[in-house]
Amino acid sequence: MLSFKIKRKIWRIVGISCCVIALIALFNDWKPALFVSLFVLLADLVIIAVRNRCPFCRRSLRIAPTSGEEYCPHCGGKIE
Repeated sequence: MLSFKIKRKIWRIVGISCCVIALIALFNDWKPALFVSLFVLLADLVIIAVRNRCPFCRRSLRIAPTSGEEYCPHCGGKIE
């Protein structure tokens, strides 16, 4: 099973990739690719908003961690 940190990194990579694809599709007038990438980007943002929670206290975490080792700002639990 993937760890929580790896899942968050995957979600961020997917979101950034969709932004790049959407920009390329916008400038090259590729409407199907634009709609698909915007849909995936929107789904990625919803997943991040819903799933970006502490595994211990279930409160929201920061979008971007402030250091290599991350601790929950609310309960102090170490995020693995």
